[in-house]
Amino acid sequence: ARLPEEIRKKIGKTKLIKQADVIAAQYLLKDQFDIETIKKNFDYYIVRTTHASSLSMPAYSIVASWLGYEDLAYEYFIKCAYIDLKNLYGNTQDGFHLATAGGVWQVLFRGFCGIDIEENSIKIAPRLPSKWKAVKFGFSFRGTWLEIKITPKKVAVRSAGGKKAIKLNIAGKELSLGPNEQIAVSL
Repeated sequence: ARLPEEIRKKIGKTKLIKQADVIAAQYLLKDQFDIETIKKNFDYYIVRTTHASSLSMPAYSIVASWLGYEDLAYEYFIKCAYIDLKNLYGNTQDGFHLATAGGVWQVLFRGFCGIDIEENSIKIAPRLPSKWKAVKFGFSFRGTWLEIKITPKKVAVRSAGGKKAIKLNIAGKELSLGPNEQIAVSL
């Protein structure tokens, strides 16, 4: 849905933007930027972004999490989760914001759980909101089902099936998880 003409004209006369493509690019291409550059761009755009696009807040939530802005990351996460449940944009009657729902998953997976899938390994550097006691979920990686449980004090990973060991980096510790094994790392 498009913004009403009068709102578009007002935004066009300001230095405000509906979403920062720079933040989205840095989220998608994290390894191409150093953390200082990500922080400078985030701090610049955070006060200039209206989030008039439902795709804006998931990227901001994830990057805020990476930067240690826990309250802001959580605030954007909650808004993303409720976009359609509370009709925050006033257009839920036009259809479900499916991409934002995917963004909520990305906030959980890449932001709060700190999971980065690399070509042959998985990096886990959790940043759970202080309000949370645990997160538990599973996913398939290279033909192996993984179950992950993250608490403020520990990360546990269990593999089910698979034929090869999986390289893990959990909170900076390089590990190898064999088929049908479990690893737990204290944080």
